[in-house]
Amino acid sequence: PTKIVTSPLAKVVISNNKYIINALSLGAPAAMATTWVNVTQGCAPLGGERRLDVDAQDRAAQDREEEGSRTLLNRRLDDQECSTFYCVVKDLDKNFKKIDSKAYQKELTKCSGYISEADEERCGHALCYLNAGKFYVEHVDEKQII
Repeated sequence: PTKIVTSPLAKVVISNNKYIINALSLGAPAAMATTWVNVTQGCAPLGGERRLDVDAQDRAAQDREEEGSRTLLNRRLDDQECSTFYCVVKDLDKNFKKIDSKAYQKELTKCSGYISEADEERCGHALCYLNAGKFYVEHVDEKQII
């Protein structure tokens, strides 16, 4: 009777841990520097100041002033960090998707359109993401294994 009760829970726990452990064994993707970024797509310029560089305190004060009046029209978007990219091997990419499929779809940003094609081609058969390093830390390194 105990096996019947605990089996479904054990299956979920072991299944999720399996993908985290597998991702850990593959290792974190290495950061690679970009040579060109597409600032029209929202990337911060390389080696320069950010286009929308405003003190956090100034931004908070402006947001309080604008609150309630045309907030959707006045909303500012932060620049996308494009100075580095990550080549993710297909096995690690599959593990990312299995660990948290919703976060995989919402958080990972593919390189296409943000960096040069020459930079993307440096990945070869691996997949290119702008923020795979952050995703790895949050969903693999810092994820608790039960």
